[in-house]
Amino acid sequence: MGVAVNAGAPVLSIGNYTMSNNWALFAKPGVALSANKLKSELEGKKIFLLRRHLDRVHVAPLSSKKAGLTDKQVDIVTDPTGQDFKFLLDGKVNIATNTSNYEVAGFDTSGLKGKEPTLLGTAVGAPNIPIWVYATSKSYATSNPTTVSKFMSAVKKGTLWAIANPTKAAVEFDKLYPKSGYTNAYNLDGWKLTIPS
Repeated sequence: MGVAVNAGAPVLSIGNYTMSNNWALFAKPGVALSANKLKSELEGKKIFLLRRHLDRVHVAPLSSKKAGLTDKQVDIVTDPTGQDFKFLLDGKVNIATNTSNYEVAGFDTSGLKGKEPTLLGTAVGAPNIPIWVYATSKSYATSNPTTVSKFMSAVKKGTLWAIANPTKAAVEFDKLYPKSGYTNAYNLDGWKLTIPS
């Protein structure tokens, strides 16, 4: 949404999926990540992003403002079909970026021992704002206010059910998206970590 709004796209946020910013940097166990040494920990490193626009929103500002690095001093690796925690654990990248609920779920269900170092973006200058939102075009919202309202009502009802029934919700997700590439354990762990946010 931030990228779209800054670019002048006619989009409108119609609801929050979460209420905070849980985007973070992640490394393998034994690798240090700290706000005080961000420059040395990021310089020359391969940093994984699912999509390039996340670079403009998260990595570039942190590496340039907080760490004092230019774009040429970090190597951004993007792959919209990749699984960031797998790239990290396979050694294809040094740092992965994602929201903590799904990166931690990937790590937890990988079988790798040890604690995954995590550095929340809010600890290095990112604002603590909702980063998961529901959105539509301004023209659609204006032309179809009843539909938008009913949609958000259904989303609320479904979300409350999924919060009360996380195991069933993960099974339903598995059925709807069998080719997602993720396991039931990953989906369930990720959803349980999402509920508090």
